[in-house]
Amino acid sequence: MRSLFLALYTEGETDDRFLSNVVLRTVEQILRSEAEELVEVYPVVLAKVERGNGGAQAIVQAARIAGNCHILIVHLDADASKPANALSNRYEPGKQLVEHVPAAETICRTLVPIIPSRMTEA
Repeated sequence: MRSLFLALYTEGETDDRFLSNVVLRTVEQILRSEAEELVEVYPVVLAKVERGNGGAQAIVQAARIAGNCHILIVHLDADASKPANALSNRYEPGKQLVEHVPAAETICRTLVPIIPSRMTEA
């Protein structure tokens, strides 16, 4: 049996509570239908970053907090009608910074974006 440790970075407290459960259930469902062996999924670690520190640096901080996790889920609200803007202008710069962190540093390097076209609260 394998183990899977997930972390979640969000932009708000409401997102933390709601998405941690959704992420966990979704990953478990995918693994049940797709995995070739049994995988134990541990509760989602919340990668809490000081809220005033947004943008690419916040993603790097979250990746450091999630250093012992296999995957960091990065949730960003689209804040526009096109989620692609948030992907290219907010997620990608953070991902690029994570990729340039020295290899010796413990940091989660596997990032998965979740960018809904509407805010979670809506």
